[in-house]
Amino acid sequence: MDHGMLAEIWLWILAMVLAATVILDGFDLGVGILCLIEKDESKRQSMVASIEGVWHANQTWLVVAGGVLFGAFPRAYGMLLSSLYIPSGILLLGLMARGVGLEYYEQSESKRAWSTLFGLGSLVVALAQGAMLGAVMQGLPMAGHQQFLTPFAWVTPGAFLGAMAMVCVVATLGAGWLAATVQDFGLRKAAILFSLAGLLFQAGLAICVPATGIVALAFGAVSAAYLAWAVTAMASGAVFFLPACLHVLFGLVAWLIALRPGFVEPGLTPLNASAAFGSLKIMLWGFGLTLPVIIGYTIYQYRVFMGQGAYSPGHDH
Repeated sequence: MDHGMLAEIWLWILAMVLAATVILDGFDLGVGILCLIEKDESKRQSMVASIEGVWHANQTWLVVAGGVLFGAFPRAYGMLLSSLYIPSGILLLGLMARGVGLEYYEQSESKRAWSTLFGLGSLVVALAQGAMLGAVMQGLPMAGHQQFLTPFAWVTPGAFLGAMAMVCVVATLGAGWLAATVQDFGLRKAAILFSLAGLLFQAGLAICVPATGIVALAFGAVSAAYLAWAVTAMASGAVFFLPACLHVLFGLVAWLIALRPGFVEPGLTPLNASAAFGSLKIMLWGFGLTLPVIIGYTIYQYRVFMGQGAYSPGHDH
């Protein structure tokens, strides 16, 4: 196995970890965003209860994604972080806000304030993550080192469309999770609007980047078909979490294929952005030993805490 093949393996490992982050951490971000729409505090309580036992495990994948990018592609990590300090800082503030909101929610008598903080924190995290992904997809302007370090170089149409698309996608996942875990899910209309808006923002991002290629287009079409399935299942009252997850998974694969052979625009490929051959090889052994542990405790946590939510009967929105 040569250096180029090892870099490609790590690229797909990074893609797999990002997919796990978007899907698993995404649905509890979506639950937080949907909390901002739900007016009935008793229903908010059921929504928060549905993720209380699993959101810590979900956030593990965000840490793993950062670790893989730092260890396997240090040059890309350095370039991205120095260009994305502001959205990265906003992301951290959002993570702190949602964590504080969740931890104090059960202990406080002012539950409305803490569930709102949890929702706002979730919204900020989704916006920051989407803006960073959109900016990277469109390509960060780097005409020399000075311009590269311009604090707002990441503010592009791609960043805006990526931020809006991420909010809609995670809200759809959150709705799917709630439909599967709580009783009498009542935010179907809002969930359908988020689903359709997410598709439109992704289409706008594909035009803005631009994303091309028959294979990528095919995966994008499959992704859209799964979203149509999810919306149909949602309208009939059936569980739609699985097709919503498949919509996100196929959409991410479509984006990865569309952006190849590049990695981080402009100019970086997996090979020239990767760590030394020996480092990648040692990391592969370490990742292979660690991954089953992470998957194992994630599954265990879901088995222990699944079914805690109890959505009370109520009205539709």
